[in-house]
Amino acid sequence: MAARRDLGAGKRKHGSGTSQLLKLSPDKERQMSERRELYRSANGDAWFLGREPANGHAFVIHQPNAPSGGRLTHIELGDFLRSEPKGPEHQALLRLIGTLVNVPPYA
Repeated sequence: MAARRDLGAGKRKHGSGTSQLLKLSPDKERQMSERRELYRSANGDAWFLGREPANGHAFVIHQPNAPSGGRLTHIELGDFLRSEPKGPEHQALLRLIGTLVNVPPYA
């Protein structure tokens, strides 16, 4: 399952499975401008909702703070939402998804 990609190489654990990490080219990083910040923690970690311009696929980008290495990690939406523990970055994504519906609650 190629669910997670970052600027390094190797494998990392995310949630309950192992995910493949892929190096992104400078051109790919420039294309990554289609993103929206979801959450920024007090320690400087940031999470973004990103979209692949070529095919419209959405994913979550995690940018750790500089002392942690600051290497971007791309996580498929399903894997991100299934991962534990649920943090404020998960709640932020769910709130954003909720804004896409124009129906009053309990309608």
